[in-house]
Amino acid sequence: MRFITFIALILTSVITHAGQTLSSAALSWPQANSTQNADSWQQKLLTGSGKDIQKLHLTAQSLAAHSSFDNLKNTSGETLLIVKSGTLSIKLNSQLQQVSDGSVMVFNKTDKVQLANTTAQPVTYYLFEYAQKPNATAHNAFVINWNDVKFNASDIGGRRDFFNQPTSAFDSFEMHVSTLNEGLTNHALHTHGAEEFVVMMKGEVVMQIGDKNVSAKAGDVVFLESMVPHSLNNTGAGETQYFAFQFWNKAP
Repeated sequence: MRFITFIALILTSVITHAGQTLSSAALSWPQANSTQNADSWQQKLLTGSGKDIQKLHLTAQSLAAHSSFDNLKNTSGETLLIVKSGTLSIKLNSQLQQVSDGSVMVFNKTDKVQLANTTAQPVTYYLFEYAQKPNATAHNAFVINWNDVKFNASDIGGRRDFFNQPTSAFDSFEMHVSTLNEGLTNHALHTHGAEEFVVMMKGEVVMQIGDKNVSAKAGDVVFLESMVPHSLNNTGAGETQYFAFQFWNKAP
């Protein structure tokens, strides 16, 4: 296993919730080196708990060419996998399917998951592991292939809606991918109660987070705390594309 150095920029937020250890942060995808393509590796990007996400363990991972991972399991709760690059074969319980970059899977601690890379190039992906709610209602695991998600064009770019539903960890979990045309801002500086992740797929942006401006490029991940002011501007050449997903639980 190869561990790669990464850069994390921790930002000051406006609100800290009781028991919270996660701060708004911009995280860089591990830099490649001359031997990385021959290896399967994983690198920790972020750990901690927020307002609603608990016991988060976020890693960047690579599965070498013609190799497999036979028992992917999070014993404490729910897992979200996002394919960054390559073609990945996923066996979720008894269902086998092949998915492309940009595809996602959400599964629970009772599910049986096998990953395989049958291609000649490494497959890279993000793995978000986090605790499920105490006495949570069981929800079915699912895989969504990028190619099956409809693109809805808009004046500023477009959007792909992946899902919006309760899961074993959250009362509500919403995920979409935004496409933003060159030189544009997605929306004015704003806040919301839900925590949010932005996962950059393509292009370069500058995000205003609180009173700081932070650059992010393809591969980078940004975590936004509840109620932190933020906006995003496409500063690169051509369109930018990024996952945005929010999650929250109702007050007990």
